[in-house]
Amino acid sequence: MIVANAQSMFEELPSKARAAFNQDPARFLNFVNNLDPVTGHDDLVEVGLASPLLTTPDVADTPPDTQETPPSPTPDTEKPIDST
Repeated sequence: MIVANAQSMFEELPSKARAAFNQDPARFLNFVNNLDPVTGHDDLVEVGLASPLLTTPDVADTPPDTQETPPSPTPDTEKPIDST
């Protein structure tokens, strides 16, 4: 029964993934049971079973904002509105 379930699940995989394991469910089971915790996701992406992770740029690597902001008004530059 377990072998039949494994075969059935394997047949539901995308053809690219099945081809990566030479159409052999035993190879697939060995692969998933021995995934490395660090590189396992990359391995899954390689065989078409996961999408690449989205990455965000490291803040330290981001160049500083080059857009200048206008100076905020100071009491010297503000003039009262003449109400006469």
